[in-house]
Amino acid sequence: MTPSRFADLLDRLGPCLDTWPDRERDAALALLDSSEAARRDLEAATLLADILPDLPRVDASPSLRSAVLALPLEHPRMVAPRGLAAWLDSAFAVPWRQWTAGLGSAVACGLVGFMLGYSGHAAIPGVTPDTEQTADTALVAVLTTDLPDLDSWP
Repeated sequence: MTPSRFADLLDRLGPCLDTWPDRERDAALALLDSSEAARRDLEAATLLADILPDLPRVDASPSLRSAVLALPLEHPRMVAPRGLAAWLDSAFAVPWRQWTAGLGSAVACGLVGFMLGYSGHAAIPGVTPDTEQTADTALVAVLTTDLPDLDSWP
């Protein structure tokens, strides 16, 4: 393990080497045996970890926040403009099963909706277009209607 790798892991994983992954911990212990700088880094990180919980919390000022947010990214991500060719490429790159997965459900819902809408035009006995309809009268008319005999159904 290099001293820079040790410093990076020390920043990311903390000064308690017991919580490090086994392979990294073994390499760090070997480096600590041979490097005085690594031992100083570990001692400073341990001292900092002990002191930080006791410090009072201070909120960042608006100017500090804006200064931090204004920092450029180390590796800015380049975003390519999406054109028609890129959309077609991404659209046809997925398997056709994903394109047709909902097609059967959509057709079935359309047919059921058509059938329900078409059967909704059936006349309810006792209800005429000129009578005033409320939810109660419509419900009573539907509930008191005799259903046709299924044996005589066409």
